[in-house]
Parts: sequence; structure tokens; C-alpha cells
Amino acid sequence: MQRTNFPFEIVIGEDCSTDGTREIVFEYANKYPEKIRVITSDSNVGSMENDRRTNFSCRGEYIAGCEGDDFWIDPLKLQKQYEAIIKYKTVMVTHNHIILKVQGDQPLGARVKFFNIESGYLKPEDIILRSINFHTSTIFMQASLMENLPAWYNEAPIGDVPLKLLTIKAGKVYYINEIMSVYRQGVAGSWSDRENSLLSANSQKESQFTKDYVKLYKDFNSYTQNQYFDLIYKHIQKFLEKQIFSNRIEEFFFISERGKKILHLVVPLIRYLPYRIRTVAQRKITNYVISSIYQ
Repeated sequence: MQRTNFPFEIVIGEDCSTDGTREIVFEYANKYPEKIRVITSDSNVGSMENDRRTNFSCRGEYIAGCEGDDFWIDPLKLQKQYEAIIKYKTVMVTHNHIILKVQGDQPLGARVKFFNIESGYLKPEDIILRSINFHTSTIFMQASLMENLPAWYNEAPIGDVPLKLLTIKAGKVYYINEIMSVYRQGVAGSWSDRENSLLSANSQKESQFTKDYVKLYKDFNSYTQNQYFDLIYKHIQKFLEKQIFSNRIEEFFFISERGKKILHLVVPLIRYLPYRIRTVAQRKITNYVISSIYQ
């Protein structure tokens, strides 16, 4: 339904789905060969690799992402972002979106992911601290961002975070204060649904994700030569604090058994401390966990 004054192609990364999607996308590709291309293989490559190979197969000057469980709702989305990326000379343009929770085919509720800012440039702290955590379905970017990717990008445990971090060094990101897409949560078979199920059932996998996630930000710090060290450290602190004080200590397999016993004893007691003392204690414990990762 997109209406533009420029040509565009639809590149579909089809990763051997078993729910009939494969047949449907090939039917569309055969019907509109000048518009639609399917990127696939004889065996499953996984969500991260499927995302990479699809991006690398795009032939246009710009790339806009729309994952299988999400959709666009503004017919002028591409046109608006195209005009903005040229006018404001940025590497990426993003916008507001709706989060729609579903169970099966039934919607459970929706809310707008609203950022209390006007249209304008995003700051590095907005992206590093994820205070403006825009969704993949909102991204419109220069295809050149996919060139000469650093090693840490391909090693990241999650796809959209390293992409957003890349923009900090590559150029500016412009935000449009309009709702143009929907992010569906809880879709059966989606990446987030599978990963959440695996992580909740496998503390070892969750622990490795935690370690890889922190490593991503540490590698990004080296990539930017400590330019954003304070922001990066603040984000890591916030990320680990949330896990530690949600009684998810067992996930940190990189901490010694003695360290875990100490945390199990201390963490519940901290809740009874006055607010200021509690805040200092939480930071000290979080810093202990960070140091344990990289001993």
C-alpha cells in the first residue's frame, strides 16, 4: 500500500518456514518478479543470519525493515522517511510505533510507544541508554550502513541494538513524531517468542545472553575509543541491576558459587534499607557483577 515517487523493491528473507509462508512468498514473487525477490536456502540459517543476508541482498540506496510479525500502517511511511533522510542529511530516520500484544490470533491490548519529544535529531545518549528505543519496523536507513561492518556487529546476540549503535559513529538519526508501524508481541513462532521461551527455560542460555549483551557494549566502547564510556557504563549498570534485583542471580554462571551465596544473602536485605543507602548498595553490587564478567 506504500505510495512513493521513487521505485522500491521488496526483498523477503525466507528461512525455511513450515507454516505455509514459503509457498505464499514465492507465489507473490512469481506474480510480481519486477518488484519482489525472495532470499532463501535449502536449510534453516537462523534469524540473525537471515536478517544479514536479506539486508546485503538489497540493491537500493536505502533500506526499511519490516519483520514478519510486524506491519506498517501509514501508506506514506517510506515517502516521509525518504524526504526526511535527504532534508536532514542523516544515516537513519525513525518514528513512533504501536505495541500490540497478541495471543494466537487474538489481540490482548495495544499501547503507543510514545517518546515525549518533538520531531528532531536523536542524541547519542538517547540511543546508548535506550531512552528512545525505536523498533525495527520504524527504521529507514542508508544501505551504506551495512558496508564494512565491525566484527562486534556480527557477534551481537540481538540484531537491532548493534545497528542503532552503528549510527552514533556513522552520522545522525532523525526522529519523526508520527505513528507509522505496529510491533506485535507474543506472536507464536516469532523470534522474540522463541527466544523468551528458551531463555526462561534455560538459565545457562540466559546467562550467556547476559554476558554477550554486556560484551557488545564493551566492544562498542573500544570501537568509539572510550568516547561514550560513561553512557555505556551507565547502561550496563541499569541492565544488570534489573536482573540482579529481580532475583535472577542463578543466571550469572560467570560468578563463583561463593559470590552467588553472598548475593542470595545480601540482595533480599537491601530492600529494607533507606532509599539513598539502598541505591548506593545496589550500584556496588552491580559493579561487582560487572567486574566478575571480565576478570
